[in-house]
Amino acid sequence: MQSKVVIITGASKGIGLEVAKQLIAASHKVVLVARSQEVLEQLKTAHPDQVDYIVGDMTDYSVSVNVQINASPRRRVVECSAR
Repeated sequence: MQSKVVIITGASKGIGLEVAKQLIAASHKVVLVARSQEVLEQLKTAHPDQVDYIVGDMTDYSVSVNVQINASPRRRVVECSAR
């Protein structure tokens, strides 16, 4: 499979975190979005060339806009938040 850039919301725990780990293991690049920064920083440190992240709550308009700005036609969005 060709490497993709995938945006994952709810990426700091649960299904979102597991999806992120699986995509990283498959050599994809990920943009992680979550309210909790610590886990996102750990993934970025472990995989600096594959991980970018945005800290915030997707219900916050400015965070949502930031994610949209970072999205392009080549990126895919996976929403794994519990809300």
